[in-house]
Amino acid sequence: LTDQDYEKSVSVTGHVGGGVNIRCKYPQSHSSDPKFLCRRVGSADCTYKSSVKESRRWINEGKLSLHDNRAKQIFTVSFNSLTEGDSGEYWCGAESDWTSDHGYKAYITQINLRVTSPDVLPQSSTHISSSTTQPTTSSTPETASSPLSATGSPPPAFPVSSVVTGVSVVVLLLLIGLLFFVVTLRKRNKTRGTTTHKHIHTLGT
Repeated sequence: LTDQDYEKSVSVTGHVGGGVNIRCKYPQSHSSDPKFLCRRVGSADCTYKSSVKESRRWINEGKLSLHDNRAKQIFTVSFNSLTEGDSGEYWCGAESDWTSDHGYKAYITQINLRVTSPDVLPQSSTHISSSTTQPTTSSTPETASSPLSATGSPPPAFPVSSVVTGVSVVVLLLLIGLLFFVVTLRKRNKTRGTTTHKHIHTLGT
């Protein structure tokens, strides 16, 4: 790789409690230089505690693991047990001629790490669907149904005057019939008595 082939800035997102692996490619001119990962906070210097001085050897530093593959010119950084406090600006770098008086630090790739809480899955529920559609309401007000409406309409009531008139007619007819019966019975008895008297008189003569 030439000095123009590596990425100058990458953005990485991780979740709390998880881990991320970040690969930093570097130019061939830094293949033999020790590699490091530093963190920059505000305008302060980018600080780090250790660096990888050998190829294909993992260096563990707390939740960080560092590895340098000089043959492929790839510096790998592994974050474990991430917290939101790990979010920030990091740099992959190399210590160029660090043992000489003209040594310097080369900051190769900027890493913007963002750590977020894992997404919370929505709980299952039976109340309503995700739709926000409101139930349709009728513009006509509802009328409270009476007990009679459940079994149908009641039969039409007869007027009281009609009932009284009907009863009066029946009673009158009964009285007329009874009177007619009494009169007829008396006439029959009178006729029978007259006939008997004549018969007795005839026998006496």
